[in-house]
Amino acid sequence: PITKAMTKNPMIVSPDAPVSEAVSLLYTKKIGALLAVEDGKLVGILTVNDMLGLLNELLSGPTEATEASSLQKSSKKA
Repeated sequence: PITKAMTKNPMIVSPDAPVSEAVSLLYTKKIGALLAVEDGKLVGILTVNDMLGLLNELLSGPTEATEASSLQKSSKKA
């Protein structure tokens, strides 16, 4: 069973935590993912790859995919 391989007490972070806090935890604890927990419920998983994607976007500007996503979010608000 996977229980033999899984992490028993994974690191958690609030979904409102600053990106810098998440990056610091991922780097200093040498882990690949953080669980985003709010009111005792899992609301997301943040991975090192997610952070690399954010860094890539910050360094190179938004991609067509993120621009399209932003446009969809904007049109839903209107």
